[in-house]
Amino acid sequence: MALYKRKPSEPIEAELFVDPQKPPRGVAEHDAASGERYFTVTTIQGQSVRVHPGEWIVAERSGGGQRFYPIAPSEFDRLYEPCQ
Repeated sequence: MALYKRKPSEPIEAELFVDPQKPPRGVAEHDAASGERYFTVTTIQGQSVRVHPGEWIVAERSGGGQRFYPIAPSEFDRLYEPCQ
């Protein structure tokens, strides 16, 4: 994952979810009873949240490891910038 920082803030790890065949770190793949394939991340609050290709997957550190959350591209661009 590349490093990004919140404007202004400390760097974060984030990866754009582009290819459903190769989901980013932290993204789990599931098969619904209907045959639909879907993806989730587990947040720092322990919630399972659906994610979709095109969203950024942001890593957040918690006491016992690493959790993740999705963020829409427009919101990511508004809040974060690449680290130099």
